[in-house]
Amino acid sequence: MKQAVKVTKLHFSYGENEILHGINFQVTKGKIATLIGNTGGGKTSLVKLLIGLEEGEGEIELLGKKVEELSTSDKQSIRVVFANSYQEIRTKTVKNALVLSLKNLNLKKEEINQYIDDIVTLFKMDDLLSKNPKELTKEEASIVAIATALVTKPQILFLDDAFIHMGAIVKKRIFRILKQLNRKKHMTIFNVTHDINEILNGDYVILLYQGKVVLKGEVEDVIKSEKILKKYHYELPFMAELSDKLRYYNVIEETILDMNRMVNTIWK
Repeated sequence: MKQAVKVTKLHFSYGENEILHGINFQVTKGKIATLIGNTGGGKTSLVKLLIGLEEGEGEIELLGKKVEELSTSDKQSIRVVFANSYQEIRTKTVKNALVLSLKNLNLKKEEINQYIDDIVTLFKMDDLLSKNPKELTKEEASIVAIATALVTKPQILFLDDAFIHMGAIVKKRIFRILKQLNRKKHMTIFNVTHDINEILNGDYVILLYQGKVVLKGEVEDVIKSEKILKKYHYELPFMAELSDKLRYYNVIEETILDMNRMVNTIWK
């Protein structure tokens, strides 16, 4: 299968301080990957390298091409949302922000309106369209930042602590949207976070610790590596830990990582 993201022997330094130490990983096209790591461990530096904002030593390929060889069209199919991206929305209204995001796609007015209608319907954000972004709460602004990235229908979406200002209920709703787009549009999602619970929303996990990849694999395999996770100061995700306890007491027969399925299984 084609790789949407491929990183080979990647090194990066700020002056004499080496941040990333020859890391390697790849993400298959159409998958959701979650990169977790400690504060100051190189997560944001890695994202900036992936989208070409920084330059390191090694090789990065996106959509089968080296980052430095991506065309303008390729770059338009890659979007990123940082933890503070909401602060960069400087238009007078949320709708204007969506329009601006579509500016360089050479779309007709009717197509622009359709793109905006699609994303507004998906996010149920009609009530935000006429608002000035400065009037939004951090949670609302973070939702708008993600919607603004998605309105262009990218092939790859990078998220760097994009959910940090969201409560649990809203985060769950946004992840539901992202998984829907991943499933229907085969969009590759690369979610970077410090919250290990978010790995349950994806297919693949990469654990970055002090600039080194110390664990990577399918979600189920990473969850089984509890000793390694604890070595790097991570507990199991809540649902994985709950599932283990319920299996121990013979309440359930297999590991269940989805809350709704867990409830249905227990109460059936």
